Amino acid sequence: LNSEASLFQSELVEDTSGQRSPRTEAATSNVSSTPRAAAAGLELAPLWAGHMPLRKATWSLTNRSLSTAAAGALSTDVQRAGELVTSDSRCQMFIFRPNSKVKICWDLLCVVVMLYDMVTIPLQVFDWEHTQVWHLIGVATTGLWTADLCMSFVSGYNRGGLVEMRPKQVALHYLRTWFAIDFSIVSIDWAAIVIDVGMREDFGLIHMNKTLRIVRLLRLLRLVRLLRLLKIWTVLVELKDMVRSEAVVTCLGILQLLTGILLLNHYIACCWYAL
Repeated sequence: LNSEASLFQSELVEDTSGQRSPRTEAATSNVSSTPRAAAAGLELAPLWAGHMPLRKATWSLTNRSLSTAAAGALSTDVQRAGELVTSDSRCQMFIFRPNSKVKICWDLLCVVVMLYDMVTIPLQVFDWEHTQVWHLIGVATTGLWTADLCMSFVSGYNRGGLVEMRPKQVALHYLRTWFAIDFSIVSIDWAAIVIDVGMREDFGLIHMNKTLRIVRLLRLLRLVRLLRLLKIWTVLVELKDMVRSEAVVTCLGILQLLTGILLLNHYIACCWYAL
């Protein structure tokens, strides 16, 4: 079989028309007609028999792998999971990866501000005194949510195992998903701030009944902020997916349950007081 293997290891050269050289033809015919090969039930694969000619790539008999040029040509249409999908747009440099440090820090800041909103919004039933400090905090949080609306236009997202980073696709994805909700909430927040400022300036001139109606309207408008909880929930899920430690994931799950129980009791207590 050594002589047969040496014949098999001989040159297998094919031109662009798919014709094999005479030396190769003789080698394959000798191997296929060998009595020992026939007795063992061995036969040539269609590739070696000439039924499937190679045209753009050569096959190495020693290591049975495609050549580097052919492998590069075949891998151009194959994308691995986690790869970035980018474009040649000038705005490409402004797009953030979902797992970048800037995006993670921004998402954590939004989670903290959302917790602040969830705690302070039910406290409106106590008719606390709106000092200048609380007013500035409200303006700051509204400004942050406005910035988050802009940030969403430059934040990549995961799509089918790939990371979509093309500016046009990122913007269209945000417009189709969360833009309408975010824009409505931000608009209501700024309208509430404007009404609150106007009510402060004209409090001595406005009738008491009209003032009470405006106050109730402001309270109802601020309740719309809780719709952001739907978006923050998806952010929390993405942040948990980035954690590789099972112990940390378990601790985060327990902390999430405890926070939910505390917030539920907080809302029940505020509603009970209001009734």
